[in-house]
Amino acid sequence: APADVIDLGETGVILGSLFPTFGPPERQRQLDGKEADQITASSVRHLLERYWGSYIALHRGATGHHVLRAPLGTLSCLYVRGHDYVAFASRAKLLVQAGLARGSVDWQALAHYLYLRDLPSPHTALLEFRELLPGTEITISSQTTAIAQLWSPWSYVDSRGDAADPVLDVKVERTIQNCVAACASQFDNVVATLSGGLDSSVVLACLARSRTNVTALTISTQDPNGDERPYAKCMSQHAQVELLEEFYHLEDIDLGKSVASHLPRPSGRIHEQAYRAAVARIAQSQNVAAIFTGNGGDNIFYNPTFSK
Repeated sequence: APADVIDLGETGVILGSLFPTFGPPERQRQLDGKEADQITASSVRHLLERYWGSYIALHRGATGHHVLRAPLGTLSCLYVRGHDYVAFASRAKLLVQAGLARGSVDWQALAHYLYLRDLPSPHTALLEFRELLPGTEITISSQTTAIAQLWSPWSYVDSRGDAADPVLDVKVERTIQNCVAACASQFDNVVATLSGGLDSSVVLACLARSRTNVTALTISTQDPNGDERPYAKCMSQHAQVELLEEFYHLEDIDLGKSVASHLPRPSGRIHEQAYRAAVARIAQSQNVAAIFTGNGGDNIFYNPTFSK
């Protein structure tokens, strides 16, 4: 998506999308001078506390040049080091095309990744390339390069374990609603993929209450085990949203084509080709600007244990 360039005065800039943690759920396309000064004066901790989004923040401080990747992690940030520079990009291909790296496979790192799949690591499967992990900042000076973790989910964990607290229920609901509404506010017309399960249903319910025009899409297999249309119909009727139906097609899968060729690691599954092709057909026919999914919801809602 197009990235905003948000000015931090003479010392820095924020690239990407930014939303206020408190206030209207709308994209923040510029900051006033006072807010910009607070961000740079606090070594961007003010940014982490008062805003969220998909962004990379760059600023010059007393100890060197700082680059922070947003905790959300949806905007990638890769970098390579040269003799007298550090270069950053959202895709490895850009740095290769610029002649700053070769893009050769790091076989040892590849084996490490396959063995410890999906565990976060700054190492990629490409020689020379490193990833700036979400919520971390790299500081570059003439003498050294240092990396620090500025954000951690553990800062927001409550050890009381009272899952029946009605105040927490309301807080979670409002937070999810505001975040989905903020993301949706950027677009006039979107499609939400819907299985009828918890995660995608939560997203659709929030979208239905936003100002954005939303259409639901459920994708099925010919096998009944992969057909969730009855659940999707119940949810779409409840949300009063039109439901479109699509099927996975085997001919959309090319075993000789990678689904991760643009990524620095071999992540992804071959059947994603069928999913992407089905979604693309609907997106084109409906002229939508964005696709919303419940993917990733298992990281929050999977197999919860409730205590009385």
